[in-house]
Amino acid sequence: QLYFINDSLDIKAADTGSGVAALYSKLKVTWANGVTIGNGEVSTDVTKNTLAFCYANTNNYANYIHSRHYGVPGSDLNALDFYTSDGTAGGTITSAVHGMTIANGRVSIGTGVLTPSATLDVRGTVNVGVDDTGHDVTFFGATAGKKLLWDESENTLDVTGITTTDGRCLGVVTKTSDYVA
Repeated sequence: QLYFINDSLDIKAADTGSGVAALYSKLKVTWANGVTIGNGEVSTDVTKNTLAFCYANTNNYANYIHSRHYGVPGSDLNALDFYTSDGTAGGTITSAVHGMTIANGRVSIGTGVLTPSATLDVRGTVNVGVDDTGHDVTFFGATAGKKLLWDESENTLDVTGITTTDGRCLGVVTKTSDYVA
């Protein structure tokens, strides 16, 4: 059933024969304050609350964004999940490959990681740059001035501010490539 009400288009499931219209919209598009798309259903079911991007006006090779709604503030079950086609024609979201989740300001990258355990949770290999084209990478410590830096232009690993357990300062270690056989 299709309804135009004020600033929205509402598509609801047909009457089930009981004389009662379906409780949730199948699709509701509102444009009064920007565009809102949703169906209003509380669900963690991957087959619901899903936006599909399909190939050539077919259901083939679809990629998906799934919006999980649990109804509990701060829950990791309130999230956006991103899936890519598994390369088969006629595939569905249940056969697509999960690649990323955004939940409560945290992001997980990796197949099937639906609950990020940190601000950025990567499960798998991380590449920075490509062979013969690198980038600087810095890891900061919890204390000012403490860091580990891969300096791409010098091909060095610099460790700044390390002290031993007996308090001796090791200073800055550089040119690690000179120490590797």
